[in-house]
Amino acid sequence: MKRLFLVRHAKTEVIRYDITDFQRNLKERGINDSNLIANKLLLKK
Repeated sequence: MKRLFLVRHAKTEVIRYDITDFQRNLKERGINDSNLIANKLLLKK
């Protein structure tokens, strides 16, 4: 059976209206949290 995991985005810089969401950088916490979640998902196989 297939599973679908919905993951919310990580912490990013303050919202700026002169750039798109894709251009905003992750904060250090966002990078760490993303790595943590990715590793947990890899272990779910």
